[in-house]
Amino acid sequence: MRNTFFIALQDIRYQLRQGSTLLWLFVMPPIFFYFIGTVTNKDRS
Repeated sequence: MRNTFFIALQDIRYQLRQGSTLLWLFVMPPIFFYFIGTVTNKDRS
């Protein structure tokens, strides 16, 4: 079980070193939420 956690931790560290991972993890979701919210807005006056 300890080996599993070690591999998972190393994988997370490797992924977070990549710039694109941080972009897709923190920047893109708010942009998608805003875009989808404005496109599907039912309360248009």
